[in-house]
Parts: sequence; structure tokens; C-alpha cells
Amino acid sequence: MVEGHHKNLQNVLQNQPQSTSSLDLVVEAVDLLNVLQDNLPTSLVNGDNEVADLMVLVCLFVQEMVQGPCFSNQQSLAGTNFLASCNRIFGCIEYSQKYIPRPDDHAGEDRKNALNKCNVKCALLDLLASLLEACPSQDVPGRCYDILDFDVIDRQISRLCRVLGMAGEPPRYPPDGDDVADCDPDSPEEAQLIDISTTLENELLLFCSYVLKLNSVTPSRPPPLPYLSKLYNGEEVEKMDELTPEQQLYAAELQSFLQRRLGYVEINWKGQLVEPCYFKLTPECSNLVTRQLWCNVTLDRINNTVSPDSRAFPTVKAAELVEVLEDVVDDIELESRLGRNRWLKAVSIVARYRMRLLEATFYLAVGTLIFQALADARWEPKDTFPERWNNWATIVLFVAVMVQLTCTVLLYTSFVYTELNKYMSHGVPKTIMAINDLLEHIAEWFGSGGREVQGAAAASGGGGGGAVNVGSKSLGGTFANSSAAAAASAAATIASADGTLYDGASAARALGLPPPPLDRRRGWKDFILLAVAFIVTIFMYAKFWYFNMLVSASLAGVSVSPFFLVFHFTIYFLDFDSGKQLVMAIQRSGVNILNTFVLAVLAIYTFAVVTFLAFKEPTDADKGDGPPCDTFYQCMGAHMLTGIMGDISALFNSDLWDTVPEQVNTDGRQQARTIFVLFFFMIWNFVLSNIFVGLIASAFEAIRDDQNTITSDRLSKCLICSQDMYLFNEKIQGGFEEHILKQHNALWYVFFLHHLRATAVEDYTGAESVVRAVLDNAKTTTDKGTWLPVSKSLAVMHAAELAAAREGGPAGS
Repeated sequence: MVEGHHKNLQNVLQNQPQSTSSLDLVVEAVDLLNVLQDNLPTSLVNGDNEVADLMVLVCLFVQEMVQGPCFSNQQSLAGTNFLASCNRIFGCIEYSQKYIPRPDDHAGEDRKNALNKCNVKCALLDLLASLLEACPSQDVPGRCYDILDFDVIDRQISRLCRVLGMAGEPPRYPPDGDDVADCDPDSPEEAQLIDISTTLENELLLFCSYVLKLNSVTPSRPPPLPYLSKLYNGEEVEKMDELTPEQQLYAAELQSFLQRRLGYVEINWKGQLVEPCYFKLTPECSNLVTRQLWCNVTLDRINNTVSPDSRAFPTVKAAELVEVLEDVVDDIELESRLGRNRWLKAVSIVARYRMRLLEATFYLAVGTLIFQALADARWEPKDTFPERWNNWATIVLFVAVMVQLTCTVLLYTSFVYTELNKYMSHGVPKTIMAINDLLEHIAEWFGSGGREVQGAAAASGGGGGGAVNVGSKSLGGTFANSSAAAAASAAATIASADGTLYDGASAARALGLPPPPLDRRRGWKDFILLAVAFIVTIFMYAKFWYFNMLVSASLAGVSVSPFFLVFHFTIYFLDFDSGKQLVMAIQRSGVNILNTFVLAVLAIYTFAVVTFLAFKEPTDADKGDGPPCDTFYQCMGAHMLTGIMGDISALFNSDLWDTVPEQVNTDGRQQARTIFVLFFFMIWNFVLSNIFVGLIASAFEAIRDDQNTITSDRLSKCLICSQDMYLFNEKIQGGFEEHILKQHNALWYVFFLHHLRATAVEDYTGAESVVRAVLDNAKTTTDKGTWLPVSKSLAVMHAAELAAAREGGPAGS
């Protein structure tokens, strides 16, 4: 009933106002838990997992009632003796400190016992974590802090570290499962026994994350386990004097484990508060954490991709940041998929070095063309391959062209499996939705027939479904039921033949939820729509044609002539930083350059008109005929060809500077023509040419200013919350560097989004559900960034609260 964090249903399970006798199921579930925990140790010793399984189910039931959060259920649960029961359960199902292996235990009885203990504790820890979700006050966290026995929790962490082999001993349960040879890896239950280390690691993460989160939501109290917070924050183990001798055995390994497996982000919870969120890193992200080069490159990519214009507006910056983070997550997922196959893994490795491959492709093309020019080596299209081996020059040229072709093919293969794959996976669904919308608009546009059918469907009891049923009978209905539009078509066809609604649709409508999708097989129309969307999407992708052009040029270089490799020069302008800056400069000033060019053409045209009307006849100083102006078209063309170079004096077949009259009152026509040519020279060289140069220079300056803005923003403001560096240097220990590395690290937000995609929706916590809802239901691009803590930081907020408490203490006393 409460799956999905529906608060109304959660409240109903606690209080039934329409019933004569209300029953608080939270209290009843805790009472059942108390009864079960009395029998838990005995059942585990006897190898009976029925009590443990029932305790797990009870915990899951209560967790769904509390998660979301439901504050009234949180208070009700915290007001029972549940926390004291947790102390007793944690205390009575510890792992043994010394382990004596049983040689005859090939069926894994000891592993089964440990797995039952682990499942119970994981269920309790998940429930305890749900108590801390979005607490508006310190009441519930304070009760958890006061009642829970952290010595028992610390002992549990210590025993887990020993079991997992972090204390200098080998793991108690080898990952290869040699001690359970009788277990069948194809059986899900027995496979879990073989892979029990993963479950135990999950339990350790839950213990540590709960203690760390409780410390985050109770800032005014001392940390429950101080050494755990220091280990997670990266403090050197050798400098931690508070460690006990036993903790020193596993502290270094535990620190490495937490930094590799546990992530931390801060979530803006519906604009009401900032929620600390600890989450388990996916295996893919755990591997990436240890790759320092990948981390540095990805951080640079994230920082440099957010546009400089948006950095002045934190909400817009947050929205752009989310898009960049999702793009990085797409790359992680793509690399993970490629790594599952040996051939695709090779493609993934090639894709990592794509920039090096682009450089090799470009420089091979340049070197090949230079060698061809110096050695005068070439071949004709009709030449056979044996004929190209006549001399050493063509042999070297042919080998160079083949190597260049190989690099280009590798480049194209990596592009198809990475960038094109990612683009199509996002672009095709969007294209399908756009085509459906277009077809629906066309259907509405055609006559009144569609509207009459729509009205009839609505009157027959279909309600909201009538509008979409029109599509199924009109032009738009041909594709209305495919892909992303399946939910809409389901809503349209919920009504049965007699006009009544199915039970699922009725319940959804009563709760204000979308109707459940209908089970419908895809038809040939769906596949036609998919094919059309695929063709349209790939046709609109310019980079696809760019890489096809490179491959075609390389193939033509082998079969026709190496001169076709000149097309690879485009790599410099589209992929190299210096070339891209030049293209960006032209793009920035393109309109102004075009306007200036039009002005230059108009100026040349004006001078051509004057020449045709006044100076087309030769003067006495000319050494031949006058300018080529027999017709105005000829005159205009001649002016265009000479004027574009900035000097029209060559049109007049005389050296104007040597034919300047000796007196002002002599040869006035020649003087007028000299002044006319001089005037054009001044306009072109001192005005128009400088305008062109100034526009390009201004564009480069603007690009440099953008880069300076990005660098300055990166060094002085947090990328996540957009708060100034000086605030953190003043308020928190460790300052700005500590904040961007430990509290608002952009990589943690990448890993968090990947964790969301890898986690089933029914397993979401309250915070994860909030973020997922924002990402899925954002009406505008800006709304996608509302879950980020813009202008908020828990560390700063806690520092301000502590400062206010210190100032108010003496005053209050």
C-alpha cells in the first residue's frame, strides 16, 4: 500500500479516522519485533532462518511506513522501544571474534548463519536510516543519539572488519567459495552464500553511513564515533591518537574501503532543508574513484562545460551542471556496457585515446601530402596495386596512406560505439515523441471529422482517453501508440466496450496518478515509426557525416589519389583547441563580419558607379585604354576583383603617383581621379580592413574573457552551491579546499546520479525519490537543478548555528 512513499497511505496505516477503533500499525510492528528478537539467538544457533526472515519483513514494512519521510510515523517509531530493541539485537547477533573452521561444513552452514545475521542487521540499519530522513527538528535524531549504544555498533564494525580481512588476517569467507564446495552457484540462495562477502561489505557500509549521517544531523553534539568521521574525511591514520589497539589494526583498510565505496552529497529537499545523503557507490564508480587521471580529466570537463554566461545566475548554472553530470553518467554507463564484451572492451580502450588517434590521423595526412609533394609520388585511379610498387617513393606513400586509413577506421569505429551510440539512445526517443506530437497536430488540423470523433469518444464515458482515441482513428493514430507515447495510448484505451473503466485505471484516477500501461504488442507501425525516427535522428547529427567524410576521404586516398587526404585538415578546426578557438571567434563575430562584408561590397559598388559615370574614359596620362568599363557589368566586376584587394589604381593603366599635375589648376580630371582612388584606398585600408581585424580580435578577447571567467569562478566559488570561497575560509575548518573536496565534490554528484540509475525505484530512499521526481518531472530546463543545494551548505549552516549558540549562551544565562 505504501510502496513509493505515499504519505496519505502511510498516515492511514498509523491512524484510521473512519474506523471505530484505530490501530497504530507502527506500534504493533514494533511489538512483534520485540517478540521475535527474544527468539532470534536460539533460532540462529539451531540453523532456523524463519525468525530472521520474519524480522526482515517486519523491518521492511515499517521502513515503507516511515520513508519518504512520514514525520508522524517517524515520531511514533522513535517514541516506542524500537531503539532499545536495536541495541539488544545488535548485541546478541555479533560475529564471533575467533573463528574455528569446520572441515566438514561443505554445505555452508556457518555462512548461512552469518548471512541470516547480516540480513537482520541490514534491515534494521535501513529502518534506522529512514528515521533520520528530512527531520525538521532534533527530536528524533536526538533520541537516536541518546538511546543507541554506540559501543555495540563500534564492536559490530570491528567484527565486520575482521570477518572481511581488514585487520591483517585473511577473510573469514574466501570469495572463491572453496569452503562451500557443495553449494550450487546456479541456485540464487546458494550463490548468495558463495558471494557472502558482498553482503557483509554492504552491512559495513550501512553501519558506517548511519553513524556518519547521525553525526551530520546532530551538529551540536560530539560525533558518536569520532574516529569514523576522521577516517572518512581522509585524516592520516598515524596522527589519530584516539584509536584503540584493535581499531589500529583495521583503520587504514577501513579508510580505503570507505573512500572507495561510500559517497556523500547534499540534497536540497524541496527547498525546505539541506539533506545529507550517504550512498553506496556502484562497482563501476568504485573503480573510477581509484583512477586519478580520470577524476582530474572529468572534473576539468565538468568545470569547463558549464557556460560562463550562466555562472552569474546560480539556478541556471545548477541546471546546466545537472545536464553535464548526466552526460558524464551516460559515458560511465556506456563504458560499462562496452566492458562486458572482449571486442567492445578493445573499442572502449581505443575511445579513451581518441584525441591521440585524432592527432595521429591529422599528422599522418599532413606528412603524407608533404612527402607526396617533395618526392613527386602519385598514382592514377586506373593504376593497379602492383603498379604502385614500381619505385620506393610510391611504396612509402602507399604504406603511409594505408596507416592513415587504419587510424581513421579505428577512429570511426570508436565513434560509432561511443558517441553515436549515446546520441542515438537519447535522440531517437525524442524524435519519436516529436513525430507523435506533429502527427497529433496534423490530425487535429484536418477538418472537423477528428473533432467529432473526439467529442463522441469523450461523451461515451472515455473521459480523458477520448482525445487520444482520436489519434488511433486518424493520421496521428498510426504512430500514437509507439515507444515514448505508450503511456498516452494506454490512458486512451482504458475504457472498456461498455464505457466503464478498469479497476486499475479507476484507482489511479481517484489518487490523481497516471493510469497503468496496458499490455500491448508492437506492430509494424511501431517499427516504421522507429525506422523513421532513426533515419531522421542520424540525418540531423552533423558529427556522423563528419566522420563519414573522414573515412570516405581515406578510402579515396587509397583508391583514387592521396590528395583526398586534404579533407582531414578539418580535424584541426573541429578537434584541436587552437583551431576550435579560431572557429569560435568567427562564430562569435560572424554576423558583424557579414555586415562589414556587405558594407565593403556596397562601397566597391558605389565606386564602380562613379568610375562608370565619370572616369571610364582615359586621360592624357594613361598609357593605354581607360578602365574596363565598356558596360556597367564589366566595370562592376573589375572593381570587385581589384577592390577586394584594397587598391583600384590598377584599373586605370597608369602610375597615378607619377602623374600628379604640377599645378592645382591643371588637368583637373586627372587630379579628381587621383583623389578618388586615394579616397578608396583610405576607406578600405584604414576603415574596413581595421573593422575586420577588430572584430576578430574582439572575438578572441571575448573567448579569453570567458576562459578567465571560468577559471575565476572555479577558483573562487563552489561549482555546486555557487557560494564564495571567502565564506568557507571564514566559517569552516579546512576552508574552501575542504568544502569542494569533501562536501560538494562534483564527482560525488556524478556517482550519485549513476547510483540512482542503477537502483530499482522501489529501493529508493526518500531523498533519492525526491531527486528522481525532480529529474523526471522538470517542466523547464531550470527546474532540473532545483535538487542541488544552491546557495546552501550544511557545513556553513552548522557553523552559523554553533556561533549563534555560543553567542546566545551567556546572554541567556
